[in-house]
Amino acid sequence: SVVIQVRLSLADESRRLDGLVTAIVCVWVVFALAFYALAVHQSGQADGLDTKLDGLYFTASTMLTIGYGDVHASGQLARTLALLQMLFDVVFVASAAGAVTAHLRRQATQNQGRNTQRNPR
Repeated sequence: SVVIQVRLSLADESRRLDGLVTAIVCVWVVFALAFYALAVHQSGQADGLDTKLDGLYFTASTMLTIGYGDVHASGQLARTLALLQMLFDVVFVASAAGAVTAHLRRQATQNQGRNTQRNPR
């Protein structure tokens, strides 16, 4: 379903934002579960991460660059996973900014075209 959403968003410009939001949510879930699995199977990798909600909390605070410090990557594997998430986050934020900018430009061009048709000089 994620692959379908991404393909639809690439094919149809009006759906790019929907696909991007879907992808971001999926990235949050995947990284949250990955951090939780890491905490379960290799304790000590992520201090303060004991539940799935802690995994989601850590993922969100990493993506949003809040980083309260109560949950943090202390092991090498957890730090590697956090770095991978940061890389994905940068790509998604750049994609989101590009998609929003393109959408706003299209809207402005369409509005300008409508205004020109209504008020010919």
